[in-house]
Amino acid sequence: MDSGGNEPAKRSWWRRWGWTIPVGLALITGALSMIDLLWTAAGADRTRQMDAAQKTFTIVVGLGGAVTLAVLIHRQVVTAAEHKRQLEDQAKRFEVAEHNRLDAERRFEHAERVAAENLAHARAVAAATQADAIQKRAQELFVKAVDQLGHDKAAVRVGALHALDDLGQEHPKRRRAVMDVWCAYLRMPPPPDDVKETSKRKEKPKTAKTEAKPAVAVWPAEELQVRATAQRLIADHLRDPREPDSEEPEPERFWGVMDIDLSGAHLHDSEFLYCRFGTALFSGAEFAGVAWFGKAEFAGGARFSEARFGGGTRFEMVKFTSHAKFDGVEFVGDTRFTRAKFAGDAEFGETKFAGDAEFGEAEFAWTAWFSGAEFAGSVWFTKARFGRGAWFTRAKFAGGTGFSETEFAGGAEFGEAEFTGSVWFTRAKFAEDAGFNKAEFAGAAIFGGAEFAAPHKVNLAGRFHLAFVHLLPPGWRAAPRDGKPGRVLEWDLAFLPALLASEADGS
Repeated sequence: MDSGGNEPAKRSWWRRWGWTIPVGLALITGALSMIDLLWTAAGADRTRQMDAAQKTFTIVVGLGGAVTLAVLIHRQVVTAAEHKRQLEDQAKRFEVAEHNRLDAERRFEHAERVAAENLAHARAVAAATQADAIQKRAQELFVKAVDQLGHDKAAVRVGALHALDDLGQEHPKRRRAVMDVWCAYLRMPPPPDDVKETSKRKEKPKTAKTEAKPAVAVWPAEELQVRATAQRLIADHLRDPREPDSEEPEPERFWGVMDIDLSGAHLHDSEFLYCRFGTALFSGAEFAGVAWFGKAEFAGGARFSEARFGGGTRFEMVKFTSHAKFDGVEFVGDTRFTRAKFAGDAEFGETKFAGDAEFGEAEFAWTAWFSGAEFAGSVWFTKARFGRGAWFTRAKFAGGTGFSETEFAGGAEFGEAEFTGSVWFTRAKFAEDAGFNKAEFAGAAIFGGAEFAAPHKVNLAGRFHLAFVHLLPPGWRAAPRDGKPGRVLEWDLAFLPALLASEADGS
């Protein structure tokens, strides 16, 4: 370890003083030569003495030159060593300075990072404190507004609804709760003093056949104004009039697709145009006045079971992404489902249509249930499309009924249906089974241009009134049944060989 540590010092000494060895040897050699010459010339003649003197002088001059050269070399070596040392010292100083600079930068970065972390922590604490204060304030406003909804003055209740609106607009996380409060308010029943028995209004003697009429809610005018405000706010925040592929920015008032529960609610002049619902519950709801759902979209299930629509109802161009339940619904006014799209099952069983009903160009992707439905006015399914089964079993059609150009891609069942007015199946297409067993046609039944892809699967044993002319597709006839009044629409088996032959030829 010691030899290794002294090695650089030895090399440095040799570079600086190593030249003295050959120079010293040269001086010693020259001195010895001079002594020899002088000794020899001491007893010689003058000529040899002069020669010895010349040689001695030459040797002295040479030694002087050697010494001078050695001094110059030593000076050069010393100068070079000093320069190198200075360079090394400068490099060390630079290295130390660089190290100090990097160390200073690291300390500065550390200090800066600590300061940033402290600042971020302070800001986070301040933000959390501010957020807590905001949330606390929002909660206080929410509780206060909800409490004011029970105030006896309508103006205070309207103000509470608007306070909830402002709260939800400013605090997106509160929107679900605000929407639930609005829906809950509309689900509230009227005060007991406002519910009267209809039987008290008409003083008629009760008989054994007289049925007790249900109680009718009579809402105060000022309460209707409060409820109209709640309805409008709900619709405003569910409305998005943009087209599906539109690049327009989202409306500021739109709160997104949301579930709502208005089961059993009383709604007056409802306008839900362009609204986007998640799961929508309207079972048992009462729609007084008009009810407009035009171009609305139901992303979840839509349940209107046992609801009552007291005025005109519009579901034009509505999209039902999941199942749509309208079973047991009562439509008092005219109803329109024109160009509506049902992606799931559509249930209209036992539904009553007191006015005209329009289902023109509607699309039923899955099964459509109209079993037991009653159509008091005219009903039109013109150019509608039934993707799976279409069930009209025991349905009653009192007015004109139109299935012209309707496409039944699945089975079509009209068993025991009653057609009091005229019915049109002009150019209708039946791709699968079609059943009219025990159906009754009191008016004209027009099947002109209808197409039956599988006539051997069609049961047209329906009773027809004799007073009307029935336009039937080729291969069908109105035949008497056991001498009873009316006619039975049957497919003539005589056409079967010709039909099979035409199918085999592809004609």
